[in-house]
Amino acid sequence: MKKERFQLNSGFSLLEPLLAGALLSFVALGLVSGIVFSQKNIVATTEKTKALFLAEVGLEAARAIEESDFEALAEGAWGLTTQGGLWALTASPDVTEAWFTRRITITAPSGDTREVVSEVSYGEEESVSLEAIFTNWQEP
Repeated sequence: MKKERFQLNSGFSLLEPLLAGALLSFVALGLVSGIVFSQKNIVATTEKTKALFLAEVGLEAARAIEESDFEALAEGAWGLTTQGGLWALTASPDVTEAWFTRRITITAPSGDTREVVSEVSYGEEESVSLEAIFTNWQEP
């Protein structure tokens, strides 16, 4: 009579799927985390780009006001609006796209010079600002 031998490999076959499942879980978690991080980064970059664009538009609007009437660039903190297709300063900061708030701050270090800062706030605590100096070079 022949004796049959039993091999006890059943534990090894159970361990393989567990390790494969754990490895697959770690890889999937890494991929999902990477995608979520990338998406947040894309949103943050897009918001900052829009804020920089709005700040640049603010400086260009101030330049347009300066070219038509230098004295209209009065000292203070202002918003922007359009009147009859032309830019004008308003008493309060302007809100664009319900998320971005733009403020134009004008100081006059001398009679023929204006320092203009265009600041755009967005999100909870984010902001960007651009600065320009305008002079009334046409005034004798």
